[in-house]
Amino acid sequence: MLVYERDLETCTLALVQSFESAANNQRILPDAPQIQLSAPTRISLSPDNNNAYAFEQTNWRIGMFRRGNEKNPLNYVGLIREHGRRFSELVNTRHLIISPDDANIYVTNARPEQSVAVLARNPKSDDLTFVESWHDDSAIPARKNQVDDMESPGGMAIDANGKYLYVASLRNDAITTFARQAHSGKLTPLDTTKTWTAECSLAHPQTLALEPEGRYLYCCNGGDGAMAVFQRDATTGMLSFLQVLHDDHDGIDGLANVCSIKTDGSGNRIFCAAGGDSAISIFDRDPSTGKLKQIGLIKGDVNGIDGLSGVADTLISPDGKYLDATASDATVAVFAISALKPED
Repeated sequence: MLVYERDLETCTLALVQSFESAANNQRILPDAPQIQLSAPTRISLSPDNNNAYAFEQTNWRIGMFRRGNEKNPLNYVGLIREHGRRFSELVNTRHLIISPDDANIYVTNARPEQSVAVLARNPKSDDLTFVESWHDDSAIPARKNQVDDMESPGGMAIDANGKYLYVASLRNDAITTFARQAHSGKLTPLDTTKTWTAECSLAHPQTLALEPEGRYLYCCNGGDGAMAVFQRDATTGMLSFLQVLHDDHDGIDGLANVCSIKTDGSGNRIFCAAGGDSAISIFDRDPSTGKLKQIGLIKGDVNGIDGLSGVADTLISPDGKYLDATASDATVAVFAISALKPED
């Protein structure tokens, strides 16, 4: 795991810190601290920017880091545990998201739990407390809190007010809507929105994202490549289908195995990172209808573009000027958003 510092004038990145697996004898930087993660793939930051959570899909573990100083920006705390005891709900972790109020962490995992787990977070310490979990009714053995159509839960999204949590079900072709209690972080299942219907036709949803104002939810899948747009009622949290786009249909390209969806600050421009296409597809949203139109495509090894082979994740800088992308070929690519012009 690497930590870079960005030069705000030139936008270039400089490596300032690295963390190495205890099983790896090679060191990128001298005296790099050892951690109990062998191949972390995703990192989530707490809203206060004081903690980072990295999880690996090799051994299904989550490591916690605390913000440090200028010399050592991050300090490794250890694997997520409840007062020294590992959470069984963190086995086969798929996704991790932190509530906007910094109070809760939500984790989805596959078999055997088939659940979304709720953890209470103390921002002043490193303590986490298990609150509850909701399980698909196929979980073995049967669990107390059960919900239909949430088998193989994966991607999640939470609205800016922290009132509603959305969970994608890879096997049931569905999105489960939960209401969230502000003080405890507990969840109440409200509704299930099917993504494989006569009008939507999106199978195996795996990536979710809400635009900043929370009016629209974007959902992408793996495999054949598709993105659906759902209109969202901010009061009730309910979703209604609006649009679906399919890779290699009607001029759409760059949606094969989308692993990351990001929007700019206005919510009118959407960036989808597709590992299957080694590309980032760019869409504009029609402010009046909410529908999307593809305006551009950044593809690895095309037109001098490097560093997008098997792109795995993207990040928009806090000032909204840069789009960073990490790829499976151990590279980080930086793009100036102002230079990403629509195609003719």
